[in-house]
Amino acid sequence: MTYKVKKRQRDRARELRSNMTEAEKKLWTALRRQQLGVKFRRQVAVGPYIVDFLSYEAKLVIELDGGQHANAVEYDEKRNRFIEAAGFEVMRFWNNDALENLEGVLQMITKKIGKTEKPPLLTSPRKRGEGRAKPPPRAITVTHAHSTSETVTLTYGDRFLRRKLLTSDSGEEFIVDLPETVSLNTGDAFKLDDGRLIGVLPALENLLEITGPDLTRLAWHIGNRHTPCQIEPDRLLIQHDHVMHDMLAKLGANLAEVTEAFTPEGGAYGHGRTHGHAH
Repeated sequence: MTYKVKKRQRDRARELRSNMTEAEKKLWTALRRQQLGVKFRRQVAVGPYIVDFLSYEAKLVIELDGGQHANAVEYDEKRNRFIEAAGFEVMRFWNNDALENLEGVLQMITKKIGKTEKPPLLTSPRKRGEGRAKPPPRAITVTHAHSTSETVTLTYGDRFLRRKLLTSDSGEEFIVDLPETVSLNTGDAFKLDDGRLIGVLPALENLLEITGPDLTRLAWHIGNRHTPCQIEPDRLLIQHDHVMHDMLAKLGANLAEVTEAFTPEGGAYGHGRTHGHAH
């Protein structure tokens, strides 16, 4: 397939590179300079479309979607078919995935590329003149524990990880370095290499509470949008999303903003998660 890239597309791509979203900037810091073993380019024209990130070497396109894509399924499918016909595989992630769960996103991209290198730990470089500090303890396994003397409080997004530098609720840094990505909930604990356990607690988050006379119907529509949902007998809880809010209001749901821990129902596939377009 051949398609001549027009000047207005090149200009548009240049404009997009100069005005990247926060999610794009965060993912680009981990993709640039071959950090995952292959070279990625940003805002590249593929036929009539401009994709967010592209690796010619891996034949891979990575797209970040905002809430508006929930209403653009037909367009996305047409776009995907063209890109795939051009010889690329497409991975799609929500903006929130890149902003709140970058390690999990990098894990899935690395697996797709087929490289064995571990994604980089997102740590700050040591400033000039600082001595070499003792490395933080490492957590290489996760176990179950009813109670622990130390805890770490994490949001739903942060509880999906493989490698990351975390800070416990008492202020101690430790490195999570697990063999595969895991989804954590209350009752799970990181086992440090010095034998200590750090229990996992869900953080309070701003959520949308959904009630109404037909929760089963509302839950179906939420699931159809691949949105993580906490299911209870008399209510549903999801993370804030204005597109979902408007859709549910039109369906007759009663909506209220609440601040609670978020422990949604796990997906039938993957790591106990309900994933977006990437799956």
